[in-house]
Amino acid sequence: MGEDIFSSLSRFGLSNYEIKLYRVLLLYGPNTPTGAVKIAGVPQPRIYDLFNALQEKGFVDVVTGKKHLYRAVPVDTVMRKEMLWMDNYMQELDTYIEKHIETVPLKDPYIWFVKGNKNVQDRIKSMVYSARNEIIMALSHESYKYISTILPRQIKNGITVGLVLFNDTPKKELLNVPEGVILKFIDGKPLEMVLVDRTWVLSNLKGGIDNGDYAIYLEEDQLLHALSYYFYYEIWAPSEYVKFPGDFVYYRL
Repeated sequence: MGEDIFSSLSRFGLSNYEIKLYRVLLLYGPNTPTGAVKIAGVPQPRIYDLFNALQEKGFVDVVTGKKHLYRAVPVDTVMRKEMLWMDNYMQELDTYIEKHIETVPLKDPYIWFVKGNKNVQDRIKSMVYSARNEIIMALSHESYKYISTILPRQIKNGITVGLVLFNDTPKKELLNVPEGVILKFIDGKPLEMVLVDRTWVLSNLKGGIDNGDYAIYLEEDQLLHALSYYFYYEIWAPSEYVKFPGDFVYYRL
């Protein structure tokens, strides 16, 4: 991965040079402007402007004196602040839309299409993150790895997580699935489906239309019930249990 994992910090308003400096402070510890320049490879004349920008954005702290010393604000501190801002903004936006919406609510059973593998994975992650009670899903290895880091947080929040993995997931990786997940395995081609809170369902068609990457997404009760029925009898029931919580007997899926 190297520097690639840090490139996504651009989504938080950081320039390439700012990312380089923040990376240096995270990996090498507190440093002076002169020391940071040597490691990061950013232009010397811009160093103070870059550090000032990072400080204003909440990514670095500074000690002033004969020499300025900068340190990185821990990643979890920065991200927690951004997540709080996003949660507040999302609530404000939802409230505003609810108050000012002018369209007539849809009453027909609409099936929505999500196009593009990255968009499908982002929608899965959003569904998992938005869950309040229950997440039941069957995922390919690629999609599981994409959302796996948020599962411990959801389990800690008391959300039931049921997961089916397929034979594209190495057997040794099954043991690394977070504790608290009800994990099953089926020896077959991945067929992705995600059901959240018995309210939303996504089924990944994996190139079934025009050889493209599509998924269907719906919230309509009757169609959701039909897909849930299909998921249970075609994927969940034939799968074998791999691991489950100690109090599994009290779970209801």
